[in-house]
Amino acid sequence: MEENKPKLSFDDLFNKLDERGISNKFHTKEQIIEIFSERNYYYRLISYRKNYRKNTKSNKYIGLDFKALEDLASIDTYLREYLLHLCLDIEHLLKTKLMTHITFNSSEDGYNLVSDFEKLFPEQFNKSKMQFEKNNYKKDMFQKRTITSVWVFLEIIDFGTLIKFIRFYTEKYPEFESIIKYKHLYFIKNIRNACAHNDVFLINLFHPTSEMKYRNPVVVSFASLMNIENKYLIYNKINDIVMLHFLHNKFSSSSLRNRRIKEGQLVLERFKNNIFIHTHSSDVHQFLKIFSKCVDYHTQ
Repeated sequence: MEENKPKLSFDDLFNKLDERGISNKFHTKEQIIEIFSERNYYYRLISYRKNYRKNTKSNKYIGLDFKALEDLASIDTYLREYLLHLCLDIEHLLKTKLMTHITFNSSEDGYNLVSDFEKLFPEQFNKSKMQFEKNNYKKDMFQKRTITSVWVFLEIIDFGTLIKFIRFYTEKYPEFESIIKYKHLYFIKNIRNACAHNDVFLINLFHPTSEMKYRNPVVVSFASLMNIENKYLIYNKINDIVMLHFLHNKFSSSSLRNRRIKEGQLVLERFKNNIFIHTHSSDVHQFLKIFSKCVDYHTQ
């Protein structure tokens, strides 16, 4: 078990950069300390070092400058915002398709479904209801109702509960699976949670710890449409990003898709602005190629 590390001063943190072999050709010491204290904290910025290789003899990073860490942190913000938009679009479109199917379903009145879901998953239902009750922005919706309808329920549940509800509905009405395969949605949930919680995304992209047990054959088929090589689909984030772009392309309207294409192209431009600083990171260059193909797929 790793020993607890002591709290370090900003001077100590600056010195740690040199110990790790991270140069500062583009910043003064004062500028770096100002970044740590005002704009981005050390632990988060330093995590982007994982995109670079170490010299096995010196145990120092090869060709890594502080500017690269700062640049990746900025790119990561653009990327997370873009990916979250895709996830939220899909979430909205899923609810729309589900409500359309329920509306045409003469066997459902809009209330029995929620009641049956509550009986099967009481813990999940009660958690959603409690959050609904405490939500200041949705308080009026709660106060007006004693029985929850499906159209209200879909407004108050999180994405994980939505997936469970879609699975529940699909098991009751198997024909709905031709519209939405709920198993695909877990990949979207991974990205949505990471982006919504503002997690660092651009690390461990091609690391052994990020490998899945096997490639998902469905994602392999989708990736072939994007001209993405199979060997990269063993990695969680690549797998999930491919699925995200495929489903968004499938469900979104042309006008929505065009808006997101522009956002994706802005992320690509941001990647390329300082690409010279990432000469020694094969991970950054490989991810850029894959991400570019995902964005290009949106234009088809």
